[in-house]
Amino acid sequence: MADHHRHDKVPARLFVFDVGGVFIGLAPERRRAILSSAVSRPSSTNAGEALGALDRAFRLGLIDEKTYVEEASALHGVTPAELRRAETEFLLQGDPAMIALVRRLRGEHRVVAFSNTNALHWQHVTERLLEPDLFHHAHVSHLTGLQKPDLDSYEALAEQEAVDPQHIVFIDDSLDNVKVARSAGWGLCIHHVTPQQTIDAIDAALHR
Repeated sequence: MADHHRHDKVPARLFVFDVGGVFIGLAPERRRAILSSAVSRPSSTNAGEALGALDRAFRLGLIDEKTYVEEASALHGVTPAELRRAETEFLLQGDPAMIALVRRLRGEHRVVAFSNTNALHWQHVTERLLEPDLFHHAHVSHLTGLQKPDLDSYEALAEQEAVDPQHIVFIDDSLDNVKVARSAGWGLCIHHVTPQQTIDAIDAALHR
């Protein structure tokens, strides 16, 4: 008698990927090198706090790119062009193995991005570093107004995707973000350390 279960398809799952640190390498030292080359710096002792608040507002989509660039370049003491270059130099080329993994998963599963980012970074990522249509959808903080590791960002994603949290596979390089996903009841939460470890963990889950 034929084995009717041998060729059964694995139930479709929702794969939720972080981007920075998973697909895209981050180089804060390159960003700092450009920003530290400023000829003059503001004397205000509150500049650090102001920059932090500005970064958060831009990351959550509360201010537009023009406002961020103008105000951040003034606080850093660099030109707007230097500020833009610093922000893009922060982002490294996409990882070929992780890109290939998503291409493979897309045929049978829904694959989305879940990233704390801003409009300037995300445009550079999608236009220069990753394929613009690599993910079925992108849940990005500057468009949703929500960010990890806040629990409401996870709940909003699951609700928008209309998926049982147990059917979610989540991949992130931040252990804190992974812990919150587990607390939200997401089915499989993978702490990304290396591409091969993540690929092996996903393949193991798909063949259970």
